[in-house]
Amino acid sequence: MKAIQLLLVFLIIYGATSQATRAGTRTVTYAANHAFRNNTATARSISYNLNFPAAFPSVPQVALVLAGIDVDYRAAGVSLEVTSVTRTNFTYQIRVPAGARLSAVKLYWLATVSTSINVGYFKQTNPQVADIGVPTISGSVTFSRSLSGQVNAVPFISGFYFRNNSAARLTAEVNGLSPNSASLDIFVNANNRPSYVNIAVIHYRTTAGGQLNFQTTLNGPLAQGSGPRSQIVTRSLPRKSYFLFYGISSFNFVGARNYRLFESVTATNTTNATNINANFSTDGNTRIIQAAGNVFYI
Repeated sequence: MKAIQLLLVFLIIYGATSQATRAGTRTVTYAANHAFRNNTATARSISYNLNFPAAFPSVPQVALVLAGIDVDYRAAGVSLEVTSVTRTNFTYQIRVPAGARLSAVKLYWLATVSTSINVGYFKQTNPQVADIGVPTISGSVTFSRSLSGQVNAVPFISGFYFRNNSAARLTAEVNGLSPNSASLDIFVNANNRPSYVNIAVIHYRTTAGGQLNFQTTLNGPLAQGSGPRSQIVTRSLPRKSYFLFYGISSFNFVGARNYRLFESVTATNTTNATNINANFSTDGNTRIIQAAGNVFYI
């Protein structure tokens, strides 16, 4: 009887959360004469609208993160900014700073009205970097409500602007949790500190979901060779999941080359598990010392 009661509780929580949360992806490629690849003397932005497949019962929280970038190494930068949200859609901007040349971007969005999930952002211009070991930006996100029970949080990169043409690193990790907040460490390279960072954080009850981290090999296939290259990283979930939401959480690019990194995730459900493949890909003009992506699952 107790086992049946626990199963019913799980199904109620799982079902309510999955029906209240949706996700999707969009990739935009810009032609050679587009303003994002030219007109570099000024900052530029474009607004987009995205309609949900069906209306939510109330206005959802929206996470908007990077799952792919193709940007020139000179003054590299791009940021995704949610500007308004309604029950039926949300609008957002893709922004690039002066000097940046953006060829393509892949974004992943999550919208939720689940009472077991919070969404927040850590955004900072000219962030202070502490030079202790690896140069680190410390920050925190406070959410509008507290979650009961055990909580966890998963970070994603939503934007960055770099100051110069040196090697560019950005690695976001959660280092502290409370019912209504998450603390972050963001690791960067000493010679190319960002002038802007934008990190999305999904904060959730552990009964509502979970997370996995996928990391490429240090100085592996993405760091060497010629032509298009990729690496597939495989993990398994202990059960079938309703959907997967993913995005880039870390990159470390070699300087004076293009910064191109795209992540895609596929899943295959078996009887008792979900096998997940995260494919990280780049081109012959890019060298990536290491990259990582996070997956949030329900």
